[in-house]
Amino acid sequence: MFKVERKALADALGRVAALVKRANVLPILGHVLVSVTQDTLVITATDLKSWAFAMLPAEGGNAMFTAPLDKLTAIASGGFGEYIEFMPEEGVEPKIKVTCGRGRFTLASYEVGDFPMPEKPGEDDTRIEVGTSALHAAMKSTAMHAAENDVRTYLNGAYLQLDDGIATCVATDGHRCLVQSMIYTGDASGVSGIIPHAALTVLSRALPKSNGTMVIKLNKHQARFEVEGFALTTNLLDGTYPDYRRILAKEVPTPVVVNREQLREAVDLIGGFSDAKYRAVAADIAPGKLALNAHSAMSADAGNIEIDCEYQGDTCRVGFTLSYLQDAISVLSGEEVSIHIASSNKPMLLTSEDPELSVTLSQCLI
Repeated sequence: MFKVERKALADALGRVAALVKRANVLPILGHVLVSVTQDTLVITATDLKSWAFAMLPAEGGNAMFTAPLDKLTAIASGGFGEYIEFMPEEGVEPKIKVTCGRGRFTLASYEVGDFPMPEKPGEDDTRIEVGTSALHAAMKSTAMHAAENDVRTYLNGAYLQLDDGIATCVATDGHRCLVQSMIYTGDASGVSGIIPHAALTVLSRALPKSNGTMVIKLNKHQARFEVEGFALTTNLLDGTYPDYRRILAKEVPTPVVVNREQLREAVDLIGGFSDAKYRAVAADIAPGKLALNAHSAMSADAGNIEIDCEYQGDTCRVGFTLSYLQDAISVLSGEEVSIHIASSNKPMLLTSEDPELSVTLSQCLI
């Protein structure tokens, strides 16, 4: 028998939950592996491609069992009692007795040996260290811009490239491309891999936003991310990532500079007047003025919003996909956004005060 703090358990379960789907081919994938050794509890979740490990203190004896994630989460989030006690019961059909405050529960369990586990990292793996907050930001932004179910499987994740102390993360779905860089320490150069989308999602939710350091270990087939209290091991996607540099839009001498918050509010509002199917928004740009326009082909709804901008170029009209523009604005930082438009039929580049982050958006027909 052992016990853990209820709120700490709820937090740990939340950090690994993104890997557990409601509908699984293997029922055991709806469970997490719970292991207690030397007063440390480790919760493991997997989707067979990635494994997330959350660690927290525990009191009591050693134990190892599987338990359904949804039931554990419900108990830990229920607010009954400060601690949760676990008592595994062995037998033909293993069960777990759980006590939380005045609540008593029995959970079904599977054989521990049936829970799939990853290969252990090799001694020759490339090892680097990056800032936790920088990696958190990169994983969050790439998860938003990477494809998820594309037939081109190599697009269903983020490309990570290590070169001379700069780690570059790239995500594209064929219509937009985000590039974000960060500094790393370690003797590694020319190493790269494609991190699957599910792993990006877990890292974006689980990593602390602190100024700590995270260890990344890489080989040709696998990557491992380690920080205090959490780790993730993931298989890398097969395939060759496209040469993203060929599709990146370039900066222009006369970009459109707008207040980021004003642009966000205007885009969110005008989006309600766009066609529900295509979600396209037009922007008429002139010196000192940016006008957003949208209308619905299914009704007479239409909208026009003008905001101030800094622009000294020729008058032009461009088209955005609403959700792509909203995602780009959300990951850019600072007070202002610069929109670099080479022509009305070429991709445009969005940048901000962070020189390490840029988003290329394809234009859509209006």
